[in-house]
Amino acid sequence: MLPPVRGRGDLASLFEHARTLRQLDADVVHVNQHLWSGQYGVIASALAGLPSVCVVHGVMPPASASQRYLTIATAHLSRHFVGVSHFVAARIRAELWLAGGRVSTVYNGIPSEEPEAAISGARMLSGTILGVGRLAREKGFDLLVEAMTYLPGRRLLLAGDGPERASLEALASSLGIDDRVEFAGWVSEPWASRFRPDLLVVPSRFEAMSFVILEIGRAHV
Repeated sequence: MLPPVRGRGDLASLFEHARTLRQLDADVVHVNQHLWSGQYGVIASALAGLPSVCVVHGVMPPASASQRYLTIATAHLSRHFVGVSHFVAARIRAELWLAGGRVSTVYNGIPSEEPEAAISGARMLSGTILGVGRLAREKGFDLLVEAMTYLPGRRLLLAGDGPERASLEALASSLGIDDRVEFAGWVSEPWASRFRPDLLVVPSRFEAMSFVILEIGRAHV
């Protein structure tokens, strides 16, 4: 297992990544990132003498000014960038100072048919609002929990897990609505066939092209 690169000064791990990429004899390196991440994958690819393609799944604020400038500087080492929406592609060009020909848009995709294991009997959620995703700050589920105080006749089901779960549970309790907020934890695929809510809400602070919306739309068109 490769060690993570823990910062600009962690040259040993960076060179270990580069050595591994050379040993794999790859044709191209696919770097998954949000706008301000993935720079160490790009550097390792360049050190290995391999072209890299960066796929940007979202636009989030940089953690620091140094992260921003390092990402801008290393972006020019990558062969091409892909944004999962026109908005993301436009932000890549503007923020990383890249020419239009080096950035393409490829939308997020989902299978055209449900897997054979699809569940036929969906859980009917009358009077219920559904939120699905990783319970992290960028997903904005705290805003959704707070909004439930204005909807006294409704219940909220959050399907997913993540670092913010405990704080969301505490928030629901502090607002006196924990009896109307259910935390379902991780739900295996195909989750969209399991639930039929009155409303699906995606309250993300930062979102590119939501798989949640694509999946629920396919399941309940």
